[in-house]
Amino acid sequence: MGGIVLKKALTIARLEDEDEFPFLRTSIRGIFFLGTPHRGTDAIRWPQLLANISTVSLHVSSGLTGSTRKDLLQNLERNSETLKTISTEFRNQAKDIKIFSCIEQHTTTPLSKLIVDAHTGILDFPGEVIIPMDGCDHRTMCRFSNKDDNNYRVLKSRIKGLFDASEQAKHGQNTDTLAVSVVSPERKGSHQEMKTTDQADCLKYLYFKDMEARQHEIVLATETTCEWLLQHRKFRQWTLQNGGLLWIKGNPGTGKSTIMKYILQKMSHNKPAVQSKLVILSFFFHGRGSTLQHTPLGFYRSVLHQILAHIPSALSDLVTDFRKNCEVKGKPGEKWDWHEVELRTFLRSSIPKILEYYSIRIFVDALDESGETAAVELVKEFQNLIQRYPSTSGSVFSICFSCRRYPIINFKGGLEICIDRENSEDIRTYIQSQLQDEKHQIVETIIQRASNSFQWARLVVDRVEHMRRNGKKEKMIKEEILRIPPDLNNFYREILASISKEDVPEVLNLIQWILFAVRPLSLGELRFATAIDPHLPYTSLRQCEDEGILAENIDEMEKRVKSLSRGLAEIQLHDHTPVVQFIHQSVNDFLFDDGLQILFGERWESLDLAIGLAHNSLSRSCIRYIDMEEMARQKIIDWKEAAISEIPFLSYATTSWLPHAKQAYVKRIPQVDLLDYFHWPSEDLLGQW
Repeated sequence: MGGIVLKKALTIARLEDEDEFPFLRTSIRGIFFLGTPHRGTDAIRWPQLLANISTVSLHVSSGLTGSTRKDLLQNLERNSETLKTISTEFRNQAKDIKIFSCIEQHTTTPLSKLIVDAHTGILDFPGEVIIPMDGCDHRTMCRFSNKDDNNYRVLKSRIKGLFDASEQAKHGQNTDTLAVSVVSPERKGSHQEMKTTDQADCLKYLYFKDMEARQHEIVLATETTCEWLLQHRKFRQWTLQNGGLLWIKGNPGTGKSTIMKYILQKMSHNKPAVQSKLVILSFFFHGRGSTLQHTPLGFYRSVLHQILAHIPSALSDLVTDFRKNCEVKGKPGEKWDWHEVELRTFLRSSIPKILEYYSIRIFVDALDESGETAAVELVKEFQNLIQRYPSTSGSVFSICFSCRRYPIINFKGGLEICIDRENSEDIRTYIQSQLQDEKHQIVETIIQRASNSFQWARLVVDRVEHMRRNGKKEKMIKEEILRIPPDLNNFYREILASISKEDVPEVLNLIQWILFAVRPLSLGELRFATAIDPHLPYTSLRQCEDEGILAENIDEMEKRVKSLSRGLAEIQLHDHTPVVQFIHQSVNDFLFDDGLQILFGERWESLDLAIGLAHNSLSRSCIRYIDMEEMARQKIIDWKEAAISEIPFLSYATTSWLPHAKQAYVKRIPQVDLLDYFHWPSEDLLGQW
């Protein structure tokens, strides 16, 4: 429990008593969690847990010695709400702290399973370092035999790295201009490579915001699910053979992303001894994310960033090109940018250099979310790379990607695993874990109708839980389950068709902002975006708030999103900011196929017209926001402060009204009324921004 106590204590000290403990803000560089059950543990079900682990008894401070603190044990149960809250609060206070999570590898006698396994022993923070403690159980993972113990040496090296970085900062040294030592956790015993200033600058340029966001937001697999894959004949063949392609395929919502995250974690933690020098690269496409999150350009930047971070010598050509461009053209990102073709060439040239010393496994999730043409071209590139750089006796080169059945049609020379033919038991386990207190008949009815779709099961589970909270009887719940269409798209159709005519305009407004925004909007931005209608009669935000059009605060806006979207939208933390998106890529696809037509109703003419009208409305809303009285009083804008102030939507509105207007024009929506919105011939509004 020490790690949990530490998280809570640090949160309290930083959040509530920072004046009393000011040193905590600057003195903590990193935290090593050794077997901390961040998500709880099943081991508390054994009455003698503490005796089994440490032979220490807990006593009630009131003097009732010998009694076990049952309240503490309950808080340690797997998926405990108390532990979730502690981790969430800690995450917000640990942005500048390096996290190391040490995972036991053996069961602790007399238990038959790990006390803290990889599922619960990892916080899943950005940049978190996972350290498998080879040969250790829960008791021995912090007890080393001698100074030559490999686990001791690994931890000592990590601690020294933190100390060196702290000393550099203490003496005012700019670590950006120093050679930075980078060692991949997968490369124990390999030589350390030093990054020059040019390499470090290039690394910063390749990085983009939310590069790892999609992987982190994917929920960890329910315990014991996905394990079938490790024993699957074709997966074992792929891991044992000298290189090759593996395609994890399936229908929308069948759990492909969850299983890709599971594979990536397993391959990172449990490498075969003969492949101790293994470089693992990954990218998770995100169709609902920013441009770089769902394009090949983002894929290449991310993969090259990972290579440069661990093996900079493999990308000497890229760094040289970066330096020349900076010298001749100026600041990267402003005066010049690399193109997809250039980065693809650099990746090709780096692979044979890496294979001289290491094996390579690349994992790519949701390839279909890059778009039909891009997905087909990337698969061709994967096939080309495998053929061009065959594995040798000393190194292996292989690629695993997930994608729907379409658009990949011509797939030759690789292995395929169809996930929706294998996941029925996983879905059963998921439903049972979510509805542990539900009637057996209801649980079985959901399982039978799930049709291998995790997404369908998730939505139905949410609906059952909602009905239970509202006191609905078992008969009504079962009837509702049987009424829900078993097909995912028909389920979405039923959700939208059930919206009353009075609610449709507000629902359509929210959906258009989530679907067509230039980039994903934060909850704070969406609060203002959805309130400012193009034909709004008010001229100030205060009037909008007084009339109840503008949500009072973020909490109220969160309730609106959940209510209006009917559960089809969710809020995810991206870089500590709550961002609104649809719950699954299949929702986006359905809205384009049928959903928008359902919401437009009798006004529907064509998809192109609906898209054009949506962009037209969004552009006018942006202009109306800029024209609000509160904006006219903003003389000097600090855009970083604006994002967290009462004007968070201002940056988006001033930069995105024109792209929306252009998209509307492309769809043949006339733009002559723009002059009226800008009060032409007056140039005051345009001149202000």
